[in-house]
Amino acid sequence: MMAGKGSVKLSIYSTFDDKGTKQAERAIRAFTKQCGEVDKATGALRIDDTTRRLVEQSVQADRAAQKWAGYSSTLTSVGSRMTAGITLPIAAAGAATMAAAIDIDTALTGVKKTVDGTEEQYEELKEAAIEFSKTNAVSASQILDIQALGAQLGFAIEELDEFGQVVSGLDIATNMSAEQAATEMAQLANITKMSHEEISNYGSAIVGLGNNFATTESDISSMAMRIAAAGTQVHMSQADILGLSTALASMGVEAEAGGTAISTIMAQIDKDVALSGEVMSGASGMAQKDAEKVVGALETWASTAGMTAEEFAAAWKKDPVEALSALLSNMESTTAEGGNMSVMLEELGIDSIRQTDIMKRLAGNSELVGEAVAKSNDEWQKNTALQNE
Repeated sequence: MMAGKGSVKLSIYSTFDDKGTKQAERAIRAFTKQCGEVDKATGALRIDDTTRRLVEQSVQADRAAQKWAGYSSTLTSVGSRMTAGITLPIAAAGAATMAAAIDIDTALTGVKKTVDGTEEQYEELKEAAIEFSKTNAVSASQILDIQALGAQLGFAIEELDEFGQVVSGLDIATNMSAEQAATEMAQLANITKMSHEEISNYGSAIVGLGNNFATTESDISSMAMRIAAAGTQVHMSQADILGLSTALASMGVEAEAGGTAISTIMAQIDKDVALSGEVMSGASGMAQKDAEKVVGALETWASTAGMTAEEFAAAWKKDPVEALSALLSNMESTTAEGGNMSVMLEELGIDSIRQTDIMKRLAGNSELVGEAVAKSNDEWQKNTALQNE
């Protein structure tokens, strides 16, 4: 029996991974082994060279495909990393820049609505805000918002740049919010007739005081708002008002109650000094009894301060803070020598609970008042504390 020639068709299915290639190789080995066994048994079945070459080429093609699949996966991974590490941040930065530009333009529109000016002036404010934001922890749009608030509070367009910088500085360096700093500074300026050119001095004084005494800038500012009217009435400077406010706040005096109490006392002293002057000059037109009462009140203030009536009146007119400090200091020393604080206060006509509490605190710490006022005036004159912060 002659051996016949047969042909075998192999179909190899694979995927682009290592498993598919290994399965194909195992199939070839199994087929070859099987064909070899059949050939030995019958001498009729053989694998022709063409089929073998086709099978081998199929495996090689599968391996090549596997490599390209690997390259594709690698490229996809690289592309993903480039997208995540480069493309997306660039896109995000671009979006953030666009959003910031929109915020700036929106804030500038707010400025335009609150103050009249030329386009050149508005552009100067915008550029100044951007430059300031580069070196300080505040955005340009926030500065422009503060400038708009300043315009609402009465600052002219040429004053808004400095206003924005001072308020931003207080917002950054103190526990005051931008709104509180702006509003209370502007209102204090209105009450005390402080020049808008001095707002930087105000900022430096309040920062310097907050850094050196046991209180906060917010509490100092709140107290100053309470005593500003009375302080201005008795001719205290803005620095004096801030210094006295610091002393009061450092002793735990609350702004609302304490500010009203000390304002009432200062107003009474000022009234007694003024009326006594009229009586002494003969221009009062008072009845004898009333005139004696007025003069007696001044003499009581004076004796409590360790002065004559004339000395105390002159001291009060020249420097009310110094006169008040002398009064408190002498009360403290008198108490230390055995005097009674409550009796002295009663003689001065100070009998309300809040007023007596304030005077006892101040008289018990008379040096603190002088130190705080001196520090306030020093920081006001140097005008550097806010910038240094």
